[in-house]
This record gives sequence, structure tokens and C-alpha cells, in this order.
Amino acid sequence: KAFLRIVQDQLVKHHPGTRLLAEGYRDVRRLYPEIHLDDFLHDHFITRIATRILMDNYVEMRVPKDGFVGVVCQDMRPLKIVQEIAGELRSLT
Repeated sequence: KAFLRIVQDQLVKHHPGTRLLAEGYRDVRRLYPEIHLDDFLHDHFITRIATRILMDNYVEMRVPKDGFVGVVCQDMRPLKIVQEIAGELRSLT
């Protein structure tokens, strides 16, 4: 339980990190337009997303919820989701 609390605390603590990083990046681009951080930020966000998924899954595995195993919805159908979103986008154009 102690480790679970540590993970939960880290999720809360690092939640505003993406917004802060975006604000800092905007400021750097404005002050130093010759600096390009795209590759660094790409790697950073890929790592951050993967870590977040692992941490969320660890927490959710300890709180059983019908139809889910951790963060994974057992009845999720990606094709159905894509078709629904495509229909919504078609109605906008």
C-alpha cells in the first residue's frame, strides 16, 4: 500500500508538467527561435506517456472495476471507435 500511495502522489505531482513544459517551450521559441527542441520533446513525451500509462495501470489494477483490467477496457473495439469518430468528422465537413 505504501508503494501505491507513492505512485498516486507522483501522478498528482507531475500532472501539470505537460502544461508547464509547453509554456516553457513557447517562451524558448519566442526568445531563441534558432533553437529546435522537437526531437528532444518527442522523446520526452513518448517516455512520459508510457510512464503515465504504466503508473495509471498500476493504480487501477488495485481498484477493480467491471469491464476493465487496469486501464484496459475489455469490450473496447478500436474499429468501432474510429468509425464513430469518422462519422462525426464527416458531419463537420
